[in-house]
Amino acid sequence: MFDDTARGLAVAWVLFEGVTKPEAACRLRCNYATVAGWSGAYIVLGEWWSHPVIRNRHADNACFDSHFLRDVDAVVRSDTE
Repeated sequence: MFDDTARGLAVAWVLFEGVTKPEAACRLRCNYATVAGWSGAYIVLGEWWSHPVIRNRHADNACFDSHFLRDVDAVVRSDTE
């Protein structure tokens, strides 16, 4: 899961410090599309995620989303075949 600090770092690196998007993604251990989305949204909206309610629900967070993991675990355990 990427918190606001990580998103802010990526945007600052790319837009203000001249770090490339692939390098910023490598530093944060995320994919290029994620960093590109954050920086693109920041340019257009002044925020790094276009919709604040769903900004923590993108694909990079699936592995760390406790609610999602709990629900998947429940489905797997409920159908043992």
